Amino acid sequence: MKFRVNLDMVRFSTTLCPSEEPPPAKRLKTSAQQEEQEREKELLVLPKSRAPPSSSNSTCSSSSGGSGVISSCDSFASLDLDILDCNICMEVLTPPIFQCCNGHYTCRDCTKKMNNKCPSCTEPVGKIRNLGLEKILESLRIRCKFSSIGCTEGMLPYRFQKIHERKCRFAPRECPLSDCAYMGSLDTFSSHFELLHSVKTLPFCFDTWFTVRLSMTDNHLLLQGGNDYYLLQAHEERFGKLLYVSFVSPPESDEVHTYQMEVKTGKKHLTLTSSVQNVQQGKLNLNLVDFLLVPRCFLSDEGLQVEVSIKRVLEV
Repeated sequence: MKFRVNLDMVRFSTTLCPSEEPPPAKRLKTSAQQEEQEREKELLVLPKSRAPPSSSNSTCSSSSGGSGVISSCDSFASLDLDILDCNICMEVLTPPIFQCCNGHYTCRDCTKKMNNKCPSCTEPVGKIRNLGLEKILESLRIRCKFSSIGCTEGMLPYRFQKIHERKCRFAPRECPLSDCAYMGSLDTFSSHFELLHSVKTLPFCFDTWFTVRLSMTDNHLLLQGGNDYYLLQAHEERFGKLLYVSFVSPPESDEVHTYQMEVKTGKKHLTLTSSVQNVQQGKLNLNLVDFLLVPRCFLSDEGLQVEVSIKRVLEV
């Protein structure tokens, strides 16, 4: 049997029942269009330099205020920083970085020590540069590991991080006095010296003469100039007092620190001009340290008065 369908009736029934769901194909198409429109809106508010999130390792947030919409998307990545160190000396690599034909790389100094031969495969090194690794080193910024306890240096180029941390004033230092196991930042040394060693702290200004008075029993005096700390040491010797100035810890900058000392008694006076010494804990080598030997005839029952001036000169 054949059935004849009145198309006009079908059209009429369709218009009378708008609440009926559209066919599946049309519903899928509408859903796809909505997703595309929402995605276009997201792309409009994302910063140009960032791509929309594509994995679960991304977090996005948006907030509106005034007439604008702010949206941020932060992606997280991890990098093993050990790959940026030389495999031989374990120091940070610095450009230019050369590699052998097999991709092994070492620092410039170790390459020279190995006579331009790869220590891993003995292939020649020195003609192929690892430009990708150089770009990573140039762009990578890292915060000082002592930032949580006060360092405000900010984001450092990775190749300078270890250099900074060795000299950072918030890095733990060992007490320079012998038989003391104390470790702490420079900011704690003033209280440590006074409480545990009965050593006083004397603030001073650079490039200015100041007076130091030492009793017969004083062997040390902590000198504080800004963020730098020095130790005036007075060793009792057979012929008198041996005086010199040393760092509590090496300074952060590349400046040369010099000092002058002068001792007077009547018409006699003794002077010394020298660089501040970097003396290891409890180890004094008189062959390596400049000192001022004050004879006993300069000493009195009240002790010793010394005029001191410390300067900082930028090394060229």
